[in-house]
Amino acid sequence: MWSHRKRGMIGTEEWVEVGEVTSLHIYPIKSCKGQAQESMQLDEYGAVNDRRYMIVDENGRFVTQRQEAALCQIAPAINLDGSLKVEAPGMTSCTVKTTKRTSADHAELEAGIWEDDVKVVDQGGEISSWLSSFVGRNLRLVGMSDKYERTSNRRFTPRRSFGKTAFSDGYPLLLISEESLHYLNSLLSVPLPMNRFRPNIVIKTDCGAFAEDSWRRIKIHDMEMDVVKPCSRCKITTTDQSMKSTGFRDEEPLITLSRFRK
Repeated sequence: MWSHRKRGMIGTEEWVEVGEVTSLHIYPIKSCKGQAQESMQLDEYGAVNDRRYMIVDENGRFVTQRQEAALCQIAPAINLDGSLKVEAPGMTSCTVKTTKRTSADHAELEAGIWEDDVKVVDQGGEISSWLSSFVGRNLRLVGMSDKYERTSNRRFTPRRSFGKTAFSDGYPLLLISEESLHYLNSLLSVPLPMNRFRPNIVIKTDCGAFAEDSWRRIKIHDMEMDVVKPCSRCKITTTDQSMKSTGFRDEEPLITLSRFRK
């Protein structure tokens, strides 16, 4: 992995090696459990199969672990044939064929995610009933439709990087360094695993904790990306993400982060 830096003379730049990628992750359903990946394919929305599905309430508003901590127990997987499988403690697994197109069983809906209203396709009654039964309220699973359009926030994104994003909070990819987590854990009485922070790309660097704050452009192999902004952290980081978890929440790491990273 390389970082783009300006040299001493105005107008001169160079790539500086800053570390290596140590793990890759996708989250097929927004706010549910992630999957580690050996490799990652990118398309116009970010990592393929990353947050292409989202849970919504009866009003079409997106639902995450912020409202329902139990979502951390749902483990989704994309099968080789493109079907979606979900598992959770105490539940029989459910596998459904997903679609981007409307039909008699898959209505087109308008869903709300943060300030955006987007066109989505309902993924059918079977998986919606499964989700509702597990969480204990009426929920539906929706996926990106052929008419789906959502762009990254232009306030932070360089003009050359204006592009699309799926159901992520705001941007196609999230990057974290191991050193930043190690530093945070040195301040906590109980260290936290990386999955609390739900990254797509985890790196190891010799540049020290939070060195990524100063990077503006990075390159992994031949893929160049702009680093647009830090990620604002919410109470999902306080939720135990293990499969055996019941959605237990603590106050950390937000208390400690607020003292030096707010």
